[in-house]
Amino acid sequence: MVAAIINFVEEEREGYDQVFLELRPLGADASAAIPTAKRMIESDDSGKVYFGSLVFLSIGGDVEYLVSELTDNLSLPESELVQASIRQLGAIGPDASSALPILEGLSWSENYHCAHYANEAIAAIRNSL
Repeated sequence: MVAAIINFVEEEREGYDQVFLELRPLGADASAAIPTAKRMIESDDSGKVYFGSLVFLSIGGDVEYLVSELTDNLSLPESELVQASIRQLGAIGPDASSALPILEGLSWSENYHCAHYANEAIAAIRNSL
């Protein structure tokens, strides 16, 4: 089943993002999908980053790698990719505390969505510490 889902996602068939989420409950048994999740996380497509991140940690991906990739995205011009990265850092919680200085800067952004998501992420990270 894992191999079939990986192929479905790699071919980017319609609905691949939702199908990819089916791996989450499998945990480490779906670790063969980590390279696919990494490719999604390294993409400049906000949807791929979002869904790849959701699956990555639940199947045994390295949290430090994910935080680093998502934090790197925060230096890009404000966009949906930046917003998706901010939201995922908040979802990670205290393990994303290294991103706090950048998130604090974004909390003052003129872009309403970036500022809003940054404030939510900061609260989620700090409330978990």
